[in-house]
Amino acid sequence: MALNPEFLPDGNHLLWVNMYDGVFLGSLDGKPPVRLLPDRSRTVYSPDGYLLFVRQGRLTAQRFDLKTLRLIGEALPLTTEFVTNDLLYPALSAGRGGSLVYREKAPEQLVWVDRTGSINEKVGLPEDWYNFRLSADQGKVAFAPVAPGTFNYDVTVLDLVRGTSERLTSQAKNSAVPVFSPDGKHIAFSSNRTGHYNPYITDGPNREKLVFDMQLAGGYPTDWSPDGKNLLYWGNEDLWIVPVDGNEKPYTIAKTPFDERAGSFSPNGKWVAYSSNESLRYEVYLTPFPPVDGKRYTVSSQGGMNPAWRRDGKEIYFVAGDGRLTAVPVTIRASEVEFGRAEPLFPADSSDFNRAYEPSPDGKRFLIAIPASPGGAAFTVVLNWTQALRK
Repeated sequence: MALNPEFLPDGNHLLWVNMYDGVFLGSLDGKPPVRLLPDRSRTVYSPDGYLLFVRQGRLTAQRFDLKTLRLIGEALPLTTEFVTNDLLYPALSAGRGGSLVYREKAPEQLVWVDRTGSINEKVGLPEDWYNFRLSADQGKVAFAPVAPGTFNYDVTVLDLVRGTSERLTSQAKNSAVPVFSPDGKHIAFSSNRTGHYNPYITDGPNREKLVFDMQLAGGYPTDWSPDGKNLLYWGNEDLWIVPVDGNEKPYTIAKTPFDERAGSFSPNGKWVAYSSNESLRYEVYLTPFPPVDGKRYTVSSQGGMNPAWRRDGKEIYFVAGDGRLTAVPVTIRASEVEFGRAEPLFPADSSDFNRAYEPSPDGKRFLIAIPASPGGAAFTVVLNWTQALRK
C-alpha cells in the first residue's frame, strides 16, 4: 500500500512510502517506480537538497540530487535521541536555509470513557500503547511498544489485576498487532522475522510458533474466531481466514481489486464485519461466515473504519468518516440483518488503519488511548541543521 505521496519541486516526480517495503520514487510519465530507501517512513524533500525521514526512531537526513534523482553520501541522524515511533505519519516539515520543525509522538494514557467520551478511569501508566487489544475477561491488555534500545516492536502484555507487564517477543525483527484468543491464553501477532510478515501464536515469552507462511508482502491478524479455530488476517489488501492449527490452507473471505481490512467476528462467529474502500472511501460491511454466494450488507453510510461488536452481538461500533466513534444497532434473524439508526458517540482516533478502541462487553464504556499530558507533545524547531551536518 502506497502512503504519504510528496511531490518533488519539479512537479513531475514524487516520493511515497510503501508500508512494507520502504520509500519509492515515481513519476507522472509512467516510468516504473524506484526504491530509494528501506525505511518505512514518510519522507519529505528539503529545499536545501536533502531527504528527511525517520530511521530507528531518529530524524535522519540524506543528500539528494534533483537532477540525477539519486541519493548522495550516507544518511546522517539529525537527532541523537529517540524522537518518534510514528513512522508512516511523522509530523515533519522543512524550509529553506536549514530550518525544520517536527513533533514527537507523546506517551499515551489508556483510559475508560463512557459513551459521551467522558473519562471514567485510568488504566496503567503512560506508555506507547501501539496496537493495544483487551482480553475477553478485561483482565489483560496486549500491545506492541518499541523495545528499549532498538526500533523493533515487541508484543507485551499488561496484567490489569496485578499491575505487571511481560514482554513476549524479543526477536531482532518486528512483532506487532497482537490479538487475544477467546480464552485469553494465547496471543496471535504478525512478525517479519522470515523476511515478510506472517501470523504467529504464542502462550508465553519466546514461545511463539509460525501459523502459516502466507507468502504475502505484508499482513497482520485482526481478530480470532469465538470457537478458537480461525484468525481473520489482513494481507495484500484482502481479508483472509487462517486456520490456527496450521494444517489447512488459508483462504480469502473478502477479495476484490480494492482494500478489505479490519475484520471482526460477531460474538457467535457467524458474521464478519470489515472495512472496504471499494466505494472510493472506507465503509463498513457485514458478510456471513462462512461466506454465502457473495451475500453482504452495508453497515455505515458516511464512511467507516475498524468495526467491533458488543458482546451480545446487538451493536456494531466503528469510526465514521467524520472521526467519531459510532454505534449502530443490529438485529440478526436467521440469515437476515436489520440495522437501526447510527448513533455518533465521541471523537476517536482515526489516524491509523488498526482499531484504537476496545468496547466493554455491555457497550457502555470504551478503552482508548489519549495523550498523557495536556496538549500532547510540543513542536521542536531546528535551525542551521545543514551546517551541523557538514562539520
